[in-house]
Amino acid sequence: MFVQGIKQGFGTYHWSDGSRYEGTWYNDEMSGRGSFTWADGRSFQGEFKNGVMHGTGVYTWKDGRKYEG
Repeated sequence: MFVQGIKQGFGTYHWSDGSRYEGTWYNDEMSGRGSFTWADGRSFQGEFKNGVMHGTGVYTWKDGRKYEG
């Protein structure tokens, strides 16, 4: 969702390199719970703050290895 041209609330964003974020946005930044998938197959599901991973979540590598915490 956009509010006055700024990403706000729940939504999905696709970057031109194939990366994707699905989750909540606040003031045009990833914030709250969400899922980020890089173009190379890595992913993070968890908490974001100020546009970066922050707090608890699960980081998964392309080969299936996982880090939870």
